[in-house]
Amino acid sequence: MSDYSLPRIKESELPEATSIDKVRVLDNAGKSVWKKKEDIPITQAQVTDLTDDFALKADHGYGEGETVKTLKDVEDELALKADQTELDQLAGEVSLYNPTLSAPLEAGQYYTKTTARLAAISNNKAAFGLILTYQTGVDKWVTEQFIGDVIDNYWWSNDGKWVRIQDENNLYATAAILSDDLNSILNTNLINLDLVIKNKYYSAGSNKILSSTNSTYDLALIKVKPGVSYGSLSVISGCYLDNSLNVISAIVLTNNLFTAPAGAKFAAINLQKNNEVYQYSYTITEGSVPGAAIPRGGGVLKPSVIADIVQELNNTANKIISGKNMIDTGVAYMESGLRQNGFGTLVSNSNAAICSTKAILLKANTTYAISGSALAWETAPRAALYKNVLDVASGSVVVFTAVPGGFTFTTGATNLYFRVDLKTTLPGGDIVSGIIQLEEGSTVTEYEKRYYEFTSKNDKSVNGIYNIPVQNQNAHKKFPQLFNHYLKRDKNIQIILVGDSITARDYHTTYFTEEEKTKRPPLMVSKNLGSAIYDKLTWQNAEYARWDRTGIFTESGGTFATVDSYATIGGGSSNGITAGDGQLGDQWYDIDNRPSDTRIYTGSAQASVQFTIPENTYVFNWIYRTDLKGCIANTVSIAEGNGKVQVYNVATQTWVEANGYVFSMRHPGLQTHRINSKFQERLRFRCSDKYKGGTFDGRTGSKTITITKDTSDSRFLYWGIEWSKEPYIVTVINAARGGENISSMLPAMDDDVFDWVNNSPDTFTFVIHEIYLNQGQNNANSAKSINDFLTEWSDYFYSDANPYSYREQSKVGGIAWKKFEALTWNPNPTAGGGGILITEPYGWHVWESAADGMKTILDNFLCYLYQYRDNYDEEGHSMVNITMALLNEAKMKYGKEWYKAFQSSGVTGGSFYNDVTHPNDYGVNVISRWINSNFDFLLI
Repeated sequence: MSDYSLPRIKESELPEATSIDKVRVLDNAGKSVWKKKEDIPITQAQVTDLTDDFALKADHGYGEGETVKTLKDVEDELALKADQTELDQLAGEVSLYNPTLSAPLEAGQYYTKTTARLAAISNNKAAFGLILTYQTGVDKWVTEQFIGDVIDNYWWSNDGKWVRIQDENNLYATAAILSDDLNSILNTNLINLDLVIKNKYYSAGSNKILSSTNSTYDLALIKVKPGVSYGSLSVISGCYLDNSLNVISAIVLTNNLFTAPAGAKFAAINLQKNNEVYQYSYTITEGSVPGAAIPRGGGVLKPSVIADIVQELNNTANKIISGKNMIDTGVAYMESGLRQNGFGTLVSNSNAAICSTKAILLKANTTYAISGSALAWETAPRAALYKNVLDVASGSVVVFTAVPGGFTFTTGATNLYFRVDLKTTLPGGDIVSGIIQLEEGSTVTEYEKRYYEFTSKNDKSVNGIYNIPVQNQNAHKKFPQLFNHYLKRDKNIQIILVGDSITARDYHTTYFTEEEKTKRPPLMVSKNLGSAIYDKLTWQNAEYARWDRTGIFTESGGTFATVDSYATIGGGSSNGITAGDGQLGDQWYDIDNRPSDTRIYTGSAQASVQFTIPENTYVFNWIYRTDLKGCIANTVSIAEGNGKVQVYNVATQTWVEANGYVFSMRHPGLQTHRINSKFQERLRFRCSDKYKGGTFDGRTGSKTITITKDTSDSRFLYWGIEWSKEPYIVTVINAARGGENISSMLPAMDDDVFDWVNNSPDTFTFVIHEIYLNQGQNNANSAKSINDFLTEWSDYFYSDANPYSYREQSKVGGIAWKKFEALTWNPNPTAGGGGILITEPYGWHVWESAADGMKTILDNFLCYLYQYRDNYDEEGHSMVNITMALLNEAKMKYGKEWYKAFQSSGVTGGSFYNDVTHPNDYGVNVISRWINSNFDFLLI
């Protein structure tokens, strides 16, 4: 068989390779040899002879004829000197200010854009083109530049006059440095491999800039001029971008040439790579196809270069547009100085406070709704549809149809670009005045601001959980009744949350939308702990309607109002309702400690509330409030008559006819274990008992229910309803209130917990109880021992001697944890505001008594927790050590600086707290993960 392989090249001895670090010199014998520069000594005189720029004598104090450093040293020093000269010149032309370093704040405090800009003004650093950099949180920095041409308080604080150089969450590096005269300074290759956007590429299929998650692409940006041709050495793919980095069209390469279209400011070029090595010698030049690869590295930019710093890319996979609203009212999304003329044409506009949006791509054959106070032509919006994004002169006028709250229109058979006129704050301006919403659908829904949700390859950068709890394989043995009833669905499951503000409050976490708030259970309007447990344990078969859910309730006969913390209703402070301690007459104990959301009527008319229950509904509960002036006689009316709905009579513990049923909202008054108001009470209804083998079935047809207050001068109070088309539901009741400890909770045990256990039909109750930090070690100088903690908590929750302890109240036939089961958990150790204090780096170094072995406060509390768990470990009850969960999470995220996790960082910050004490989104995420891991056995 013939050998078609190429002959091997004969290996030969090659001359020593030349190097920029070696030069030819004569040795002592006069022979020319290669020698390293660092081995060649030269004199000062020799340096002077080389060039005037080598005159280092004054700088270094060398004597005449004295041997100085090597040639390599001299070149290095000259390079440094040249670099310093460049930096000095640059610093003279660019204003820089870093308030974080120049005007540092106290530990744990950070600048915002407002305070950083004010710091620049107050320290006389305000200047045209100022670059401002400041720290906004742990490992978070912002760099921005002032681009305005007027320096006063208005323009200096105007976001539109600042351009962000680096994203706050460090999701983007500076994309590229481009300049009109950059080519002449460096070389003719427009692609600089030192200035690329990592792991991004242009997708022709989706016509967008996307993330290349498999890291096979990088993206190069080059500056182009419309109408100018560019040559490429290799076959390339990419797209053109306008000045706002919107994609215009794909690059079409003909004979290795491409021409930039109208409106193009940049070309985005895909760079294919393999293990960080680019596959081709990418070379792009202006005017013609290059004959060979041209290297392109970095290089020092001279101060005369006018740099364009690309701030961010629109439409990237890392910047995911969230929500329903399709209009962004930022200045970058407005057609500055232009508006619609009513004939499908954009025209110049300088004297009217109106501005058109930039083109928004809409789908074919789709109905859209538009609404909001920012519509420039309120009664007849002015908008047009265009065939392409660049078209401004041949649009088709949009015909709107008025609907409640706004207008609708439907697109034609092809995808088109939509522009609409909006109000602006100034004539000819581009700052929108008011709100605007464009959404898919034929009805106007509640306004939602256009927003972006940033993601990252590393989920931990957005507070993903590091310390994931393992599933508790024995939880079904700890909670056998919960396990049994939950999986069989043979009873209602009632989850009672007991605790202080750490469990109760909502404003430390992210709120749901206003519309969503009306559809969630009481005290779960934000992503707080109650919401996390509800979302985990609900069977998803229950619906909720607060008094303000659209189209559900009709109030008649009187003017209703809403009770808020210290709100004014009818001229008085919540009609005489004020915050109190639960013991003083007519005060609501919790009004300032949790949002009540209570709807109230206090007049003497026969006021009523009406709502309709859908067909095939099995059960529904009217959620109302009791207090010392609650109306005694409230009558239930069923429009469809008798035999359709039954109601549960707590006094007789029986189901009775609902039509004509009379019940009371009057609280029984201050007693040993009652205060003066119950925030959530439930009047329980059912439309069938066939699920229990009965014969009653009134599910056919909807039911119209009216609840009417009598004519007495008393209070009519309600929250709303919950209902289900299945016989049983999971109900999560947040009974927590702020600022509590054991002594303050003792008076409310019946109101908040035990009434639910004893007065709820066909229901099994499960209690999730927060161990009060306010009850334990609440300041650095306190000297409570381990036994002090154990004694106080045990007497309240676990003691056999206390007939009102949770363990005693749970007993059936003397056996504990039969009437209900319970899980307890200890909240975060905190850096202030009560609780176990943690500070840098180990906890407060205030030692306890000698009897406690000289432990820190944190040591003592942890000893208490472990002792408590070990002493009271039995079926029906379990304890979750959240302190250790948080500590371990902090160490995994911050390492040796774990204490940073116990500082405040706002609602969405990188630590556990919004305000040093109450958990934020991240803190709730960690806590709820560990609590909810005990219920994984329920979800099979």
